[in-house]
Amino acid sequence: SRSGKQCPRQAYQCLLFFPQMWVAVAGLTQLIASAAAIKPLLSPSQQSAAGHVAYNKSASQADIVSAFGSRFSKHLPVVAVALGYRECGTTMISEVLALHPNVTKQAEREFHYLAGPSGAARCKKQTLAPKLDDFFLDCFGGRWPKAGEAAVDLTPNYGTVQLVSGFKKTMMAMNASKAAFRFLAILRDPVVRLASVMDMKRERNEEDYGEATDNDLDLALWEKLRRRQSRGLMPRLITDGEYATPLTEWFNTFPKKSLLVVNHAQLTSIAAWTRIFRHLGLRVPSDSSIDKMVQTVEVKYQQPQTGTYTPSHWLTESLREHYRPYNQKLWKLLGTKWW
Repeated sequence: SRSGKQCPRQAYQCLLFFPQMWVAVAGLTQLIASAAAIKPLLSPSQQSAAGHVAYNKSASQADIVSAFGSRFSKHLPVVAVALGYRECGTTMISEVLALHPNVTKQAEREFHYLAGPSGAARCKKQTLAPKLDDFFLDCFGGRWPKAGEAAVDLTPNYGTVQLVSGFKKTMMAMNASKAAFRFLAILRDPVVRLASVMDMKRERNEEDYGEATDNDLDLALWEKLRRRQSRGLMPRLITDGEYATPLTEWFNTFPKKSLLVVNHAQLTSIAAWTRIFRHLGLRVPSDSSIDKMVQTVEVKYQQPQTGTYTPSHWLTESLREHYRPYNQKLWKLLGTKWW
């Protein structure tokens, strides 16, 4: 028949077409693979404009602004907790968050409740092994946030080497079925952080540093560094900047997506705050609103300071040498370098 005569011709044409088709498919596959291999390199402002698409793809994405974390979208209220370090920006974080309409208002920003003995807590523990209900009863007067809202405890010591183990145990023991814990860590160059801590101690006359000269502060820091290096002791002033140690212990138990680690140097950027709000499940304000919130808080700290402490060159070099291996471990853990 006519159709029978056409079959051989069609089969022959198909045989000619198949190799061309496979060449095209192979070329398309290679093109897709090449495109996937190209990682987006965006500045913080570009990331803000792009909606942080690259950041939200993976909990391990890292850049100059932040590392880890994830967008929180569950229909649960959030408890925002800082794995904090002194003079690393927890005050600024708490004050900017307090300007967000969906963050519960509270008298304290640091409860000191979730780690350490009850005597150190700003709100008294009613039980030795508190559950989440106890936490809200003791520290928030029993007021629970609603879905889309957050309660905040930004105590700047939960993430320290000395307390992170106890903090982990408390977190693991708490029944968090009614709310979700989301964690923040702000990291600052440890040498710069140390200088800021000593400046604050002198200003507040802590440890009788009120009348101390810069040379006195140098000697005090050098003694603590010497005790850490030669005797293996754990002076918090030094160990608080060894960030890799407590973070590694933290990630041995909790997923990286639960903790957003933010570069202190980027703390005034819109990109950083967009990620913080998303990580906490809060509505993200417009860029102009974020900028206004940050500036409102920043103006409090723009007063001229006198007598700002700067460690001597020899001490600065010794401190940088001490922190170098810890920083290298940190960069490997985060997947990025910040200072």
